[in-house]
Amino acid sequence: MTEHQELLSVRDHWSEWIAVAVSVAIVVLLLAERKLSGDIYWDLSAGRWMWNHHAVLMVNRLSWSHSHARWINIEWLWGVIVYGASHGGAYGLIALSAIGAFFYFWGIKALCQEFGLNSITTFAVLIYSVWASAPFWDFRPQSWAYAAAVWSFLLIRRIDRTMMAKQRVGLLVGLMILLWVWSQFHGSWILLIFWELIEVLIGQRRREWFLLIPLTLWIASWGPFGWAGVGHALFLASSSHIANAIGEWSSPSFHNIYQATVMLIYLFAGALTLKRPRMTIKNWVFWIGFGAAGLYAVRFYPYLPLGLIWAFEGMQLPGKLGWRVRIASGFVGLFAVSWALWFYPLYGNLIDGPFVSRQLEPVAAVQYMKAHRLVRRVFNMYSWGGYLTYVGIPDWIDGRADFWLTVSQNFQAYLAARSGNAFPLALIQHSGAEVALVRRNTTFYWSLHQSRWHLVYQDHEAAVFVRPSNI
Repeated sequence: MTEHQELLSVRDHWSEWIAVAVSVAIVVLLLAERKLSGDIYWDLSAGRWMWNHHAVLMVNRLSWSHSHARWINIEWLWGVIVYGASHGGAYGLIALSAIGAFFYFWGIKALCQEFGLNSITTFAVLIYSVWASAPFWDFRPQSWAYAAAVWSFLLIRRIDRTMMAKQRVGLLVGLMILLWVWSQFHGSWILLIFWELIEVLIGQRRREWFLLIPLTLWIASWGPFGWAGVGHALFLASSSHIANAIGEWSSPSFHNIYQATVMLIYLFAGALTLKRPRMTIKNWVFWIGFGAAGLYAVRFYPYLPLGLIWAFEGMQLPGKLGWRVRIASGFVGLFAVSWALWFYPLYGNLIDGPFVSRQLEPVAAVQYMKAHRLVRRVFNMYSWGGYLTYVGIPDWIDGRADFWLTVSQNFQAYLAARSGNAFPLALIQHSGAEVALVRRNTTFYWSLHQSRWHLVYQDHEAAVFVRPSNI
């Protein structure tokens, strides 16, 4: 057996499964700290409607400003799944995301084995995978999309290198089934096109992969929505509007610091391979390419381990896992699992049902509005639309339907007012709203406060204004 064959003959060590179990346990601990916020409320609301009506929600029935407008429901399947899981309360939601975490880390381990990495290298990649993906484990469809991306990457690798035609066809059918399910709950399925383009450039069956790209697009288009609208929203809309939307979704201060830290670790880990004689141009391209993608898109971090695995192909970190390391890792795994199950119980409202963040959502203000029946034609801040729909109040603008309505006029007008390029009061009055739920100390708040709108409620976060009858 040659040296290269020895490198590729990697056994499936039980210690690697312990590393996967520890990784999932860490994710469970992170999920126990998460609160529902933003888009997940919209997914729950859409899922609840589809469960009750036994139909896919293809028009916007959750917003009074866009009532019955057709839109691109690209996450309809996730809405159904997450609402079903919510019947189990917080435990159901945590279990749902933990399933995605398990398949993600399992896929990372399988990829390490596919690329011929030994156990200690696999441990290093798994540890980095936990670090890179830590901020993104929540109850949105990304938790399953990361797993789908890793397994599609693995299937494509095996299809390209499998010599038996029958086995190759079976793997291809499995890949297409995964693609269809993936495309029904998250738009990141487009990564599959990226994987196929890589095989067009360096694969063993380049012509076949080139022909598979149109098949991929065709299968992904099977669904209760059309992808033309998505393309218009992403590629034809004003880039400034999309940039503002990204700024609305994320916290720049946190992500900038985390981005720098993760990328430094990524570059340091990759640098371990630079002195190796087998560091080819291909390894360089994919290592640097995945790093550049991570710099471009914050949510791309969980895919960075794929670049490391590719850079480590045919190489291994020095050292072996002796029996002491294996026993120690076993104790660490048992401790992490026992901590998750016994020493870190989910008390209070975590057991009773989905848990709400009073720091992120206007819980007290909404309770006041419902108690005083101020629930008709409510003007709301963009990030609060999901919570309003979840509690049964139709919103004016939300984080899903209004964006995917090919960057709607409401969305553009709201962004202009939020950035100071338009007068907020004119926008609110033109909307025909009767009630305004806005954040304190914002341009929306001060515009309403200085007008004839009546301030009927406020707390440290939110304020409720009522439009006088003579306006």
